[in-house]
Parts: sequence; structure tokens; C-alpha cells
Amino acid sequence: MNNEILSRLDILAQKLGTTAVHLWGVVVRQARIEAWSDLGIAILWLVFIFGVAKLYRVLTSDQADEGGKIVFSILGTLCLLISVYYFYSAASEFINPEFWALDHIIKSVK
Repeated sequence: MNNEILSRLDILAQKLGTTAVHLWGVVVRQARIEAWSDLGIAILWLVFIFGVAKLYRVLTSDQADEGGKIVFSILGTLCLLISVYYFYSAASEFINPEFWALDHIIKSVK
């Protein structure tokens, strides 16, 4: 790690009345919380996709409107991409929480 990051982590820990090791552990645990949060958001987007698909089937059960198909296809694709982003983010936070913690500290130092 960069000496500047370590020194700032030590300063922050002193201000909080704790050690840098404890502070590091807290940030790593926060990575797991962020991972669960991202996983929940990804699942909600998937539920939304299925809801939109069900709504589309109900609204267009008799007639097939080309404009509606395009709009719902674009909306579904967008929701799927957002869901994939959150699944990727959650997976990376679960697999390597230390990297997330380091990245989070570096971004907050800048």
C-alpha cells in the first residue's frame, strides 16, 4: 500500500480513537455489506424485468404492436444490463473484499 494511504489511515484511526488494524477490519466488513446490498439490488432488477415481461404479455395478449415490442425489449435489455452490473459488483465484493476496501480508502483520500 502507498505510505500516504497508510499514514492517512493511521490519522483517521487516531481521530476515531481506534487502531488502523481495527479500522481496516471495519472497512473490509463494509465490503461484505455492500456486496449483499448490490446482490439485493440486482435481484430487485431481475424481479422488475419479469414484472415488465408479465405486464407486456397481459397488455398485448390479443394484438401485437411493433412499437410496444421495441419499447419493452429496450426496457428489458436495460434492466438486464443494470442487473448484470450489480451482480458483477456483488461478486467482486464477495470474492475480494480487501480490494474493495483499499479502493474505497484510496477514493476517499483523493
